[in-house]
Amino acid sequence: MLETINTISQTIAATAVVVSLIYLAIQTRQTAQSQRAMMQANRAAAIGNMLMTAGDPAFSATFVAGCAASPNMDITAARQFAAYSRAQINSLHERFLESRGGLMDEQRWRMTRMGLAGFLSAPGHRATFK
Repeated sequence: MLETINTISQTIAATAVVVSLIYLAIQTRQTAQSQRAMMQANRAAAIGNMLMTAGDPAFSATFVAGCAASPNMDITAARQFAAYSRAQINSLHERFLESRGGLMDEQRWRMTRMGLAGFLSAPGHRATFK
């Protein structure tokens, strides 16, 4: 009788361990999906903020002149553009690290590479990048 109770309790304990492991795997997967979604939302917000800054009437003339690497920019405008450009470079570098770490899917990384190519097509950004 005691042996039967012992066998039943061991079976129940083993089943509980298996169920706990399955639950943990599901929770880990959901957490990873949630973190990816948060990272994607943060990326979209950062890109939106940069686009809003570039389109801001107070900055847009500086942005256009900076992209063209205009020699007619005053020192303040040149520094503003350089800071903006460095922020974009840092953002793109973070995206690269996320991709390399497996935190970004291939489609998003492909779009980021296209954005980088567009970014580096502007002489002012290339000058800042160097």
